[in-house]
Amino acid sequence: MKETKPSQHPSEAQPKRDVLGNRKDTLSADVAAFASHLLQKYHHRFRRRPVATKKRILKLLAVLLPPYPRPGGRKRSKNITTACRMFDLQQREIRSGRHRRTDWVGIALECCLAYKSARSQLRRSQLLRSLESAVYARRKRTSRRRVRRTNKSGRTISSPKKGSISEPGADASNSESKEN
Repeated sequence: MKETKPSQHPSEAQPKRDVLGNRKDTLSADVAAFASHLLQKYHHRFRRRPVATKKRILKLLAVLLPPYPRPGGRKRSKNITTACRMFDLQQREIRSGRHRRTDWVGIALECCLAYKSARSQLRRSQLLRSLESAVYARRKRTSRRRVRRTNKSGRTISSPKKGSISEPGADASNSESKEN
């Protein structure tokens, strides 16, 4: 279907194209060159498992090009993030011997606005307990994410870093076996 400009007569209509200066948009040409480069470089992978290789390439491109995939779950609360940082700092001070125990009231005063304005001791203790639970839950979730996953053969599975397209076998850490 041809698109026309309102000022043109329908018989003089030409197809609409992206034009940059004197040259046409070369996105399709660039993608074709990229695809032929991948076919030449990884021909053995395409011969062995063409569908899996194509899916892997598309997944890597989806991660590296906008719009970027959103992380799962709900958004993190800045107050809990601040409380986690303060908790970690206090834990370091406890290990070094500067403090004997965690000062949750100090963390709550800094991070929880409702704690400052709470009048009853019952409400303050509830807020303190919920803050502690949130910090412990966050630490538990993030420590689980830090553990590296491995596949059946013991090779480390890692997601690519933003801005780099890498071959899974090219990284030295991928060929290492799982460390205990």
